[in-house]
Amino acid sequence: MSRYKEIIKSSASILSSQFASALISIVFLAYFARVFSKEQMAIYATLTIFSSWNEVIGGLGMGTLLIKDVAGLNANGRQDEANRLISSVFVYRTLGILLTCIVWAAAMPFVVGYFFVDNANLKLVLLAVVISFFMALRAQVGHVQVALQTFHARALINVGTTLVQRVFCVLGFFAWGQTGFYYGFLFGTLVGLGMGLWDIRQCFSAKLMPFREIIVASRGYWTLKWIRSGAMQADRPLVAVLLGPEGLASYHMVKRLYDNLYTAMTAFAVPMGVKFGEVLVEGRPQLTEFYRQSVAVIGFVFIPLGFFICALGKPILALYGGAKYAADGQLLSAFGMTLIAVAFWTLLREAALRLVSARHLATQYLVTVAITLTAYGLLIPLLGVTGVPVAMTLGFIIGCIPLARILFDQCALVPPLDVLRSPGLFGVLLFAALYPLSFIDNVVASLGLGGTIAVLMCLAWLTWCGPMEVKSIIRVTFRKFLPGRA
Repeated sequence: MSRYKEIIKSSASILSSQFASALISIVFLAYFARVFSKEQMAIYATLTIFSSWNEVIGGLGMGTLLIKDVAGLNANGRQDEANRLISSVFVYRTLGILLTCIVWAAAMPFVVGYFFVDNANLKLVLLAVVISFFMALRAQVGHVQVALQTFHARALINVGTTLVQRVFCVLGFFAWGQTGFYYGFLFGTLVGLGMGLWDIRQCFSAKLMPFREIIVASRGYWTLKWIRSGAMQADRPLVAVLLGPEGLASYHMVKRLYDNLYTAMTAFAVPMGVKFGEVLVEGRPQLTEFYRQSVAVIGFVFIPLGFFICALGKPILALYGGAKYAADGQLLSAFGMTLIAVAFWTLLREAALRLVSARHLATQYLVTVAITLTAYGLLIPLLGVTGVPVAMTLGFIIGCIPLARILFDQCALVPPLDVLRSPGLFGVLLFAALYPLSFIDNVVASLGLGGTIAVLMCLAWLTWCGPMEVKSIIRVTFRKFLPGRA
C-alpha cells in the first residue's frame, strides 16, 4: 500500500467523525443563532474561552508529553511505565484545571459586572465555568486515545458526545430556558466523559510518578502552550475587550465555523505526524517521499477549500447565522485564507514534533505569536474585527519558515513547493469563478449554483492533474455511469 493510501485510510474514520460532529454542531448553532440574542450568544462564547484557556493554564503541557512518549513506551514493551505516565498526567492535569476553574469562578462577578448589563447572567457564566472543567477532562481522555493511536474509538466517542450534548441542550432549553440549555450541555459532557473513561480504563495505574518528574518533562511543552496561545486563543478575549458582547457574539459565530474546519484539518495532520516517526526508521528516501506526499495531501484538500470559503463567505454565513449575522460575511471570507495557512503550519509542527528537538517548536510559536500580535495592533484599527483573521494568516505563514528551515537543515527535507503549484492555481481560478455569485441576493441560489460549479471544477481538475489514485476513481466512476461505457 502506498504512503498516499495509508494517509487516506488512517484519516478516513477520523474525518468522517469530525464531519458528523461538525454537521451536528453547525445545525445546532444555526438554530440557536436565531433564538439567542447577541448577548446570550456572547455568554455561550465564554464557554469556549474558558475551555481553551483551561488547557493552556491548567493543562501544564502534559497532554503533549503523553502524545509524544506513550507510543514509544508501548512499542518497547514498557506497558507499566506507559500506564503510570497516563495515570500521573491524568491526576496532575485534573488538579491543575480544577484550580484554574476556581480562579475563573472567583473572578466572574467582576467580569460579568464589567461586560454585561444584567448581573443575572452571572449564574450562566458560572455554569459555563463548571462545564469547561468537565470538557477539559474529556480533552484529557482524548490525549490518551491519541497517544494510544485508538483514533477510531476516539472518533466514535466524539460524535456520540456531540450528539448527546446538543440533544440535551435543546431539551433543556425547551423545558427551562437558557439555564436548562447549560444544564443539558453539562449532562451531555458528563456522558461523553464517562464513555471516554470506559474506553481507556485499562490504562490506569495506582502507582503515580512524582509530580516533579512529570513537570520537568512537560514544562517545555507548557511553555509552548503559553506562547502558542498568543496566536490561537487570544482572539476571543481580545475581541470581547475591544468590541463588547455583541462583537464577541458575531466573532464567535464565524470562529465556530472555522473551528469545525480546523478540527477536520487536524484529522489529516495528526495521523501524518504520528507516521513521520515510523517512516524515519525506514530510511531517508522513504521519509522524503512521505514528506512530499503529506504536503501534497494538505495542498490538494485545503487550498481549494480555503478559496471556496473566501469566495462565498457572505452567503455561507447568511445561511448559517441568519440575517442577524449576515453583515459579518467578509470575516468568514478572511478565515478561508487562515485555514490554508494553519493547515501547513500544523503539518510542519506535527512533523517537527517527531523528527527534531522540541525546542525548535518554540521558535515556530514565538515567530507566529510575534507576527500575529504585531499584526493585531496594526490591522484591527484599520480593518476592525476582520483584521483578526488577516493577522492570524500572516502569523501562520511566516511561522512556517523556521520549521521548514530546521527540517531542511537537520533532516534534508526540501519543501516540495512544486506540488502546490496546481492546487494554488486551481484555488485562484475557483475564487474567480465563484466570487461574483456572492452578490446574488438569494442565499440558497448563490450557494447551490456555487457548490455545483465548485464540484464540477474539482472533478475536472483532479481528473487532469490529481494524484493517480484519485484519477483512477473518477475515471472508473464516470465510465460506469456514462451510457455505452459500462
